[in-house]
Amino acid sequence: MQKFTKEILSKKNPNKVTCSFKMDKNLKKAFSDLCIENTGYSMYEIFNILAYEAMRHNGFKFQLIDENGFFPEEAEEIQRRIKNMQSMFSYIENNNKNNKKDNENKYEELPLAVGK
Repeated sequence: MQKFTKEILSKKNPNKVTCSFKMDKNLKKAFSDLCIENTGYSMYEIFNILAYEAMRHNGFKFQLIDENGFFPEEAEEIQRRIKNMQSMFSYIENNNKNNKKDNENKYEELPLAVGK
């Protein structure tokens, strides 16, 4: 990692261009501090390393997870299952309502038994 970072991160590199994007102010400060404390590289150097490594490996060495700790594929599968269960519960609820109405109608049709 040391060898390529010196070449990639060199300020004399004529192929460098400026990239600009928006980030939450507090996130930027925390991330910048984290980069320096954990790697000794600046946040900007870390972004360069990330881009270089992603291209070198044709992808990322890590997977992104959502706020619940699920990978995107897992979250999609869970959402699909939730929708299926909601449909099933809706069907059962509607079926129970129809059965209740049918039973009420049946009782209305029965003749009342009057004492013996």
